[in-house]
Amino acid sequence: MNTHPVDVFYSPPTERTYTELGIINTQTGQTIFHDRSNEGMVAKLQDEAEKLGADAIIVRASQEGTWGLKGAGNTGFERGNAEAIAIKFTDDQ
Repeated sequence: MNTHPVDVFYSPPTERTYTELGIINTQTGQTIFHDRSNEGMVAKLQDEAEKLGADAIIVRASQEGTWGLKGAGNTGFERGNAEAIAIKFTDDQ
């Protein structure tokens, strides 16, 4: 159940008119204690969009953080990254 005031779309909504407020980005931390999942990053995007007064976000990219070889023989957590467009609906639905 989604109780967040900012809706999430993965493609532009066609049933409502809107204006784009801007692109928002998020990046996770690298430690085991950070949520590097897609769901965690989308929640962070929703929080940032809410600060802008957005009604929704259109997720453009989301890449989970992973554990693995980072090069030069080092292993560790890679940061997760996500990007979305914050939008404000312009109709009265």
